[in-house]
Amino acid sequence: MTKLLEITKKPNGEEPNWVRKAWVGLVLPYKDFGFTVVSLSVLGHNFSPKYFGVFVPRREAMIILGHHSPKAFIWWKEHYSMADSVDLIFLIQEVKFIKPPID
Repeated sequence: MTKLLEITKKPNGEEPNWVRKAWVGLVLPYKDFGFTVVSLSVLGHNFSPKYFGVFVPRREAMIILGHHSPKAFIWWKEHYSMADSVDLIFLIQEVKFIKPPID
């Protein structure tokens, strides 16, 4: 059974505001969740805080984003690697898990 989540808040990131807003409301499959390390640079100092995030298969997420917002999909395609082997990571506070229907 596919595990699903809904993006409920604009994801954190360095992408333009309109690109991050395009994710809100999308229902995406996810693989797993857990801690991830994100490299950041603030005022010339690099640090890698840990975040609790959800791992979403990039290929499926990009297909869904492309149907919802072709402009945001094109932006991602032009600025990031589209390698299927790299998952997207959404922070746990940006998502709502969708419970499967009970048969």
